[in-house]
Amino acid sequence: MAKYVVTYTLPYEHVVRVGIEADTAQAAQTIAESAFNDGVLWDNTPTMPLLMDEFEETGDAGVPVLFQATPVTEWPVPDNSVSKALHDKTAHDVARQLIELYQRARERNEAFISRDRLFDLYQLALRAGTAPGARCESAETEVIDVSRRPGSFALP
Repeated sequence: MAKYVVTYTLPYEHVVRVGIEADTAQAAQTIAESAFNDGVLWDNTPTMPLLMDEFEETGDAGVPVLFQATPVTEWPVPDNSVSKALHDKTAHDVARQLIELYQRARERNEAFISRDRLFDLYQLALRAGTAPGARCESAETEVIDVSRRPGSFALP
């Protein structure tokens, strides 16, 4: 079988809104443009809160999507958008599982949570909270040392 990269494109607008205090509208626009050029517009700081970051489809939603297939010999390296989406999904999964683990322990009147389970969630959190291949050495050492000791963490 042959390999194909299949693409479709939708028309959209990327709408970003940030809060900026300035003396004039022109000054606010200049600050925003500078932040955009420096790649810090999306940092959501107290002095420049991120108010909206949304992709909105434009055009006629009734127009059929057109697909285009391009033959390839090998799959290309996935785009950064794929990596970001996977990191975001993992972060949400870790948060959800940690909440469920805590709630389950509380519902069963358990006073402890397994170190092994927390360590598993920690490993997932590392993947979600860092760039691919990056490591948090100090936290890894601390958690690995804790995870090697038998027992559990006490719930507050």
